[in-house]
Amino acid sequence: MDVSQAHFASALTVVFVNSKFLSSIKIDDTLVGDPSLKVLVANNSDTLKLLKMNSCPHQFPFRLLPLSSGILCVADQCHGLRELAINYHLLSDELLLALSSEKHVHLERLRINLVSENPGQTQFHTLQRSSWEALDTHLKVNIVMYFYLIEEEFDAFFRDETLVTQLYFGRAVSKEMLGRVGLNCPRLVELVVCANGPKPLDEELIRIAER
Repeated sequence: MDVSQAHFASALTVVFVNSKFLSSIKIDDTLVGDPSLKVLVANNSDTLKLLKMNSCPHQFPFRLLPLSSGILCVADQCHGLRELAINYHLLSDELLLALSSEKHVHLERLRINLVSENPGQTQFHTLQRSSWEALDTHLKVNIVMYFYLIEEEFDAFFRDETLVTQLYFGRAVSKEMLGRVGLNCPRLVELVVCANGPKPLDEELIRIAER
């Protein structure tokens, strides 16, 4: 379809206006801004259970992207929403704290996807320990993180306590990274390592299991 990004975003908003019984929606590399998300809420607040957003801020030249206020509006007003899946680039301390302070939010599962589109060139921000703790205190939510990064891109993660419950590594992960996981992920109940490179990881995995 030869449609401009702005026109496609407008068309998607029309879909939200005319869809009254959506139970799940996946937004993948699609321009959606706060106004569109608020339209989604207005028409599907009683039925929406899953919102999955993988749009990445680095992919588009102008900003009609999912922002914290739109995501928060969905989480706060769609009382049946139990799972939120978003790209790590959309996650911030402000959003975690906002989710923690909204009394109507009843999330059971927060899925965070980390994908490197330009290996070795993508910088990831660090989230504060206090933000994770606030979310855990309010919701006791299962936090699932999917990593598809190269080893050099793990520097921002697990330097401090992170209340993740499930971890999936789709590419090789270093011994150092697993060491930090063992030290700083006290709620971890599931760990999947799909590739380990040339070095065995037995000792690190045993330490994680012991903790």
